[in-house]
Amino acid sequence: QISMSISVQNMFNGPVYDLQWLLTKAERELQRAMSSHFDFTMDAANFSVTIAHAADWAFALKPAKFSSFQKIGDVIQWVQSQCFQAALFFDISNEFKHADRSRPSATTAQLLLKFETVAAGFNVASRADGKRIFTSDSKGRTWIFTPVIKCQDGSEHLFKDCADEALRWWKSVI
Repeated sequence: QISMSISVQNMFNGPVYDLQWLLTKAERELQRAMSSHFDFTMDAANFSVTIAHAADWAFALKPAKFSSFQKIGDVIQWVQSQCFQAALFFDISNEFKHADRSRPSATTAQLLLKFETVAAGFNVASRADGKRIFTSDSKGRTWIFTPVIKCQDGSEHLFKDCADEALRWWKSVI
């Protein structure tokens, strides 16, 4: 039996592991988040961490639009000024990783999973837009879960719309 060990640094230091790889990882986490209300918060947290860490990868790998930044804080500030939706995920990621509950977030108040039930036979096609999660119960009712990001100012934004826009924006700058 042959065994080989490599460091994590060496593992993720190869040519395959670039910002495109990271965004593909985020897309898969978003797909998982939008497929199950049971695992939504876990997968949404994982998506948030991955998309927020695109700033770290951009700072380290220095694609053209990021080549002049000298500090990671400058990258984060620039992202926040350029894409509101991407900035939301910094906030969600930081709360998930660090849980600094003594100081409220300046931007994001809550990640909500709103729900409603509809009777058996109700046509849900008008709501089947990829922004909601559907499940049925043993009584034939359909449960419709709508993930929402609520900001401190009271505004609410569909999680999927924010995630899609953050991904689109990151792809446009790498």
